[in-house]
Amino acid sequence: MKKFDFIIIWSWAWWLTCAFWLAWAWKKVALIEKSRIGGDCTNFGCVPSKALLSIVHKNKWISDIDALNHARKIRESIRNEEKQSDLEKHGIHYFQADAKFVDNHIVKVWNNENIYAEKIIIATGSKPIIPNIPGFSENDFLNNENIFEQENLPKKIIVLWWGAIGLELVEVFAALGIDVTLVHKNKKLLNYEDPEVSDFLYKYFQGKWVNIYLDSIIEKKENWKILLKINKWDDFIELPDQKIFFSIWRKANTTIDLNKAGIKYSEKWISVDKYSRTNKKHIFAIWDCVENNPKFTHWANNEWRGVVRNTFVPFLKKSVRNQALPRTLYTFTEASAVWLNRENAEKKYGKEEIKTISMNFSQNDRSKLTEETDWFVQIHFQRGTWKILWASIVAKNAWEMISIISLAIKNKISAYKLSEQIFPYPSKSEIIKKVADKFVVSTLSNIKSEWSYWFWKHKLKIFAAILWTAVIIVFFYFKTKYNLSNIDIAKALYHFITNTFWGPFLYIFIYAIRPLVLFPATFLTFMSWAIFGVWWGLFYTIVWENISANFSYYLWKIFWKDFIKQDSLENLWKFKSYFQNNAFEGILLSRLLFFPFDAVNYISWFFRVKWSGYFWATLIGTIPGSLVFVLAGASVENVWDFDFSNISLDGKLLIGSWVIFIISLLVAKILRSRNKKLHI
Repeated sequence: MKKFDFIIIWSWAWWLTCAFWLAWAWKKVALIEKSRIGGDCTNFGCVPSKALLSIVHKNKWISDIDALNHARKIRESIRNEEKQSDLEKHGIHYFQADAKFVDNHIVKVWNNENIYAEKIIIATGSKPIIPNIPGFSENDFLNNENIFEQENLPKKIIVLWWGAIGLELVEVFAALGIDVTLVHKNKKLLNYEDPEVSDFLYKYFQGKWVNIYLDSIIEKKENWKILLKINKWDDFIELPDQKIFFSIWRKANTTIDLNKAGIKYSEKWISVDKYSRTNKKHIFAIWDCVENNPKFTHWANNEWRGVVRNTFVPFLKKSVRNQALPRTLYTFTEASAVWLNRENAEKKYGKEEIKTISMNFSQNDRSKLTEETDWFVQIHFQRGTWKILWASIVAKNAWEMISIISLAIKNKISAYKLSEQIFPYPSKSEIIKKVADKFVVSTLSNIKSEWSYWFWKHKLKIFAAILWTAVIIVFFYFKTKYNLSNIDIAKALYHFITNTFWGPFLYIFIYAIRPLVLFPATFLTFMSWAIFGVWWGLFYTIVWENISANFSYYLWKIFWKDFIKQDSLENLWKFKSYFQNNAFEGILLSRLLFFPFDAVNYISWFFRVKWSGYFWATLIGTIPGSLVFVLAGASVENVWDFDFSNISLDGKLLIGSWVIFIISLLVAKILRSRNKKLHI
């Protein structure tokens, strides 16, 4: 059996990056490919689609036959750069074969030869799913895997659109004189982009004489007619029978016996962690076959590099999933964007946090010279930090300009620093600097309102800082003025709490507001018996724990959420849906298992746990915890004599504390066994 350091299963999207880097690092690499090297991108994705776009753009009157032939010729020239002989020169062993897992280290190829590797990378990509629409047969549909192999294109074509290639080919078809109808189930042309981008391209395609039906679905075909339902009118129209190009549904290529390797996967996708690892940590999955992965070739490059990096430096693993991802729709007038979109950004930051600056290219000298002034740049900044959140550009060569903003986001370059950057004059990219300038000037000219906004946004943090400062100043003032020791101050506070009417209320107040200053609850709970006795201590503890827990739940929203970034809680996302759907049981389990008290409070709001379930679970769940800590505190005798040499432990109370602790864990275990969805 041949042995390798790495096996790469199929060569989809930027596999050369990984294979060559590993080979250059003296790793033995095997590449298995059952079809053509290059997978989706080279054979029926980015390469032929962008070639067609370029051809019809440069040759206005070209026929569809000539355009397809020329695109295939360009594709073949790129294929020739990925020959088997070139791979083997770099030490990569190539198998022209299918691949099937035998176990999680061994893969079988077509000739029944088994090969072994320490690590395996799955790069099998995805394939289109044929729509199940009544009246249509498989021959009625075109997709990205067969459209580029046609001898000629039909005179009429319907595009069922969801992905970028679909919209790019709409422009190709229109340029070739084909009667194009675009059908999209969403209410906007580009649902995931800024509305301004979507509106611009909608008008742009209307100008190309493309028939556009949004918020619509193809219901069925009968009597050689296609029935199209327009949802907003709740009505139907008839279209003549014609071919349908679709770029909607896809699923991973998983016909490699993943179950024999013990890899978890769904009907459509393979699941991975933030390091691109499957549940078998030595087996990786990349790009199009991975659940929820962006379907961009450059994202695959990013993932490959992450795998290689973490292979070389395993003790300093780094996720590549939280990258500022640029994307471009390569129509003649390109639409590029990076990072979030408006809907997601407003959910994450809030509308008031975002300041949007737009600028038309009519304000750019280079665009005036080339008479290309209809486009625009739109950048969204965060108030206070001046951070760039996301951006959109609609223009020729937008795909080049968006990388500047992508770099700024990744490296946290502020609007101020971007406005200081020198751009060549006259250049179209200079408009990015002008947008940053406009944000800086508008912010500085409204500095009073910006300071006011910053103050009220951080009011609780400012209050906490003032509170801490005041407590420290008062403490040291009285300590110095009356020449008191720490023991003297502790005695005075103890006598005030235990011997005055306001003492218990002060203690409850301190306990309730302690999340503001991050004071741990455990210490106060532990000391409650020594101050108030067992039963009153237990009563006060339950009262103030619940007040404090609910205070913390709502405090997170406006106070501490900025201190914990969303990506730092990546490993907790698997709990999110469980806690949202099982608020009472999830929170009760957390309390009974003695999870950190405040962490549960904060995360409950972060996961948007239903408050009623949270309230009742906390009310019940804090009882055993209160008993454990109150009895543990009660077991420490003579503590308030402040003679620490005379402190002793009451064994019975300490044992009682441990017994309740163990019972709480057993109850949690029983509850947990009822629902295996949560793996704590």
